[in-house]
Amino acid sequence: MYRGDTIRANRVGISKISNVKRNVHVGFDEASGEFTNLPKQWQDILIGSKLTKEDMQKDPQAVLDVLNYYAGNNDETQTPEKVEKHKISPPTPHRPKLPQKSQYPMKEVIFIKPVPPINDIPSSRKNVDSRISENDELPSPSIVADRRVSILRDDEVLDVLKEICSRDDPNKFYAQMKRIGQGASGSVYVARSEATGKRVAIKKIDLKEQPKKNLSVNEIITMKACRHENIINMFETYLVNQILWIVMEYMDAGSLTDLIDSQSQLTEPEISTICFETLKGLEYLHIIFNKADFGFCAQLSAEKAKRQTLVGTPYWMSPEVVRQQKYGAKVDIWSLGIMAIEMLEGEPPYLDEEPLKALYMIASNGKPKLRDSSRPSELFRSFLDACLTVDVSKRPNATELLAHPFLKLSAPKSSIKNLIQRKNII
Repeated sequence: MYRGDTIRANRVGISKISNVKRNVHVGFDEASGEFTNLPKQWQDILIGSKLTKEDMQKDPQAVLDVLNYYAGNNDETQTPEKVEKHKISPPTPHRPKLPQKSQYPMKEVIFIKPVPPINDIPSSRKNVDSRISENDELPSPSIVADRRVSILRDDEVLDVLKEICSRDDPNKFYAQMKRIGQGASGSVYVARSEATGKRVAIKKIDLKEQPKKNLSVNEIITMKACRHENIINMFETYLVNQILWIVMEYMDAGSLTDLIDSQSQLTEPEISTICFETLKGLEYLHIIFNKADFGFCAQLSAEKAKRQTLVGTPYWMSPEVVRQQKYGAKVDIWSLGIMAIEMLEGEPPYLDEEPLKALYMIASNGKPKLRDSSRPSELFRSFLDACLTVDVSKRPNATELLAHPFLKLSAPKSSIKNLIQRKNII
């Protein structure tokens, strides 16, 4: 027997897993604190996590949501249609002892990220729309208009790249190349431009090794659209023997994490300045993506159900992303709030938790609590409350948030330069 209330697994706006073999009904027995009829892969993930029976009893839907999110890269996964609560407990199966660490490190998991809708910028943005001229150069959809199909073969992707990339030999234009990092899709180098003498960053992607070549097209078209002082600019792209070169600005001051780690404490004016400059870049991106026709970018993917993937840690994710609800540009506002907490406390919330537990806490707890709620000023707490509003309809967009009084505390950009110099000294 089942209770009348049903815990939903599939929601409007979810990017569903492709090639699903079959759907199953998952039950949750409140007496034993166990799920029933859970797919084997999900059972293994759950056993390897630090989620407790108390967590499952408190919010079984959140547990199911994060399992779906966490395991969403597996095409063979059985996807539960719904979770129902049992009235009578079946025999409780033997539960292996939880390991000390998760058997599923986050860096090895690929998440499926639905393409956000582009209509998330309300009419209040019109007062800043003039910052982006109608004559500003945006990527022309005509570049790939004749290829606007749901699936592109590898040779078709290469044809698109040949149209939008230079065929010259980049070694003629860049010298003193030194590898400085490795990403999910390729290696990153620093080099010197023969024309300007300045250093640039070059991302080299071997397309022969890329199972999803279409994502490279997406990346290039996206970067071509962006010209803003707070966004890394792309200078040129080259395609030589299926090696894609993406030449970008070189940012030699390190990452925000490096800056935070090197400082005992950032002041509120410093935090305000970083948030203000970041938010200006976000506002530009959100307006650009609302004005431009980027629908074809999603159609470059290999499958409609798998439009975009990301690899990374969950700690900056918003609840609507983790719960796989329909979402838009306001997920960036939530992430900005988490970044502000990171600058205040030295790390984002739940960083000490293993990834699945962190995902659960984001989905279940909503706005995270500060370690010391008396530490930030009233203005800063108000700013955090605005960024971390769980109800997306009440969360401000970038333009609205730029008017928040906390950002009036921002110092000149030179203060950030001083921070960086102090970091380098330390």
